[in-house]
Amino acid sequence: MVKRFKPDMIVSRSSPYSPIISKFSKAKTVVFPDAEVVPLINNFVAPNADLIVTPHNFNLHYGNHHHRVKGFFEEAYLSTTAFLPDLLKLEPLGLEEGETFSLLRFVGWFANHDVNQGGFTTEQKKKLVERLLKKGKVFISSEAELPEWFSPYQLRVDPSDIHHVLHYASLYIGDSQTMATEAALLGTPAIRFNSFVGKNDMSNFIILEKELDMLRNVGSFEDLNQVLDVFLAIPDLKSRWLTKRNDFFSNKPDLTDQSLEKLELALT
Repeated sequence: MVKRFKPDMIVSRSSPYSPIISKFSKAKTVVFPDAEVVPLINNFVAPNADLIVTPHNFNLHYGNHHHRVKGFFEEAYLSTTAFLPDLLKLEPLGLEEGETFSLLRFVGWFANHDVNQGGFTTEQKKKLVERLLKKGKVFISSEAELPEWFSPYQLRVDPSDIHHVLHYASLYIGDSQTMATEAALLGTPAIRFNSFVGKNDMSNFIILEKELDMLRNVGSFEDLNQVLDVFLAIPDLKSRWLTKRNDFFSNKPDLTDQSLEKLELALT
């Protein structure tokens, strides 16, 4: 494909193939990593890229070819100007406006950067569903196949509509990295639970919790339940998070415009 199209640039989040391909073509390689904990990116992809663009908070440094943008990458498609929530997307789920429901996201843990990492056990997933059902409907998005017990709660919508569901959700809980950030930016109270959480956690999640108060990171199921106790005791929890979202995006520089400016550097 590269030989046929002869691109000037190969742009990816952090594809390990792009720097290899660039060695056999005239294309410049541009990568957009945002997770400091992935050895493949740190040791191979970024050092061999022509341009590395990361969020402003990224705590690793790749040298003169490393540039930063102000914000999280997810802002490019979830800002208050880029994303317009559509209530009609909830109709296939039998939900009405203002109805309380929780969205759970379970990843498969089979990516190369997930080696020796993990999140919920099957038993923990079941306990979580049972608890949340006492507060409203529960929907599950899962990469890995779940036992038959979870079937009634599987989220059955077009994948392109997931952000609409996530925006209107009363609560998000999951062991996913990206969807936790997305929930926070969409104004949904979010709890992230996995083994990455700790003193060496990724900087974006530390900022979302410690500086912006838009997310909670927990490393144990016991801690998750304690945070959940607090969240469920707040009657206006959702409205508070929607206010946080609006405050966050007020007078915020456009992430896409910043990214395009950085891409121009690769052509100079």
